This record gives sequence, structure tokens and C-alpha cells, in this order.
Amino acid sequence: MKSFETLIRLRKHELDVARRALSSLETRADEIESRRIALEAEYAAETARARGNVEASFVIGEYIIATRQRRHGIDREMNALAQEIARAEAEVRDAFRELKRFELAAQQESDRVARQEQKRDQSLLDEVALNGFRRDQKVQA
Repeated sequence: MKSFETLIRLRKHELDVARRALSSLETRADEIESRRIALEAEYAAETARARGNVEASFVIGEYIIATRQRRHGIDREMNALAQEIARAEAEVRDAFRELKRFELAAQQESDRVARQEQKRDQSLLDEVALNGFRRDQKVQA
């Protein structure tokens, strides 16, 4: 049982590490999404401002091109991060599966030991009862 406890502790640690890595990646994804939302808001504000201003309408084309490039950069970064997140989720699932496998094995071992103890205890009780029955039979005879 002691070896199972050690293995379970090790698997729990591995699962915690995998979960922290996944959480870190998800935090990065949230930050990238926030940047994208801020870029979209900035884009909407700048294009609205350019509509009412003749001078700004001359440079808005360059701004739109630059904004599209930034948006594509954010999209590429998000896609790469999505792949990392998928790998990290797979690692979490694998670590969880391994942990459960060892926990089930430990539970089965514990149940086996309990059944053996119960069987031994029952054998002792049966022997005591049989000896008592034999004594009663000798006394009656």
C-alpha cells in the first residue's frame, strides 16, 4: 500500500503541474483576446473619427492596412496558442487518467486485503464455534 501512496502522490503532482501549465496558456489566450478586442475598439473609434474629418480620411488607408496586419498577427498568435492549449489539455487528461488508474489499483489492493482479513477473522470465529460445539457434544455424551 505504501508504494501505491507514493505513486498516487507523484501522479497528483504531475496532474497539478499539467493543470498549472494549461491555466497559464489559457491566461495567455485571454490576454491575446483582450488585445484583439482593444484593437477592434480602437479601429472602430479611428474609422468613426475619420468619417467626420477630411484630413484624417487621407491617412486612414494606411491605418486600416496596419490594423489588418496587427489583427492577422494576433490571429496567428491565437492559432498557435490554441494548438498549445490542445496539447496541454491532452496532457491533463493523460495525467488524470494515470492518477485514476493508480487510485483504482490502490482501492482494489485495499479491498483485497480487507477481504483476506475478513476471511481470516471468519475462519477464527468458525474454529471457535466448532470447538465450542465439540465441547458441548463431549459434555452431553
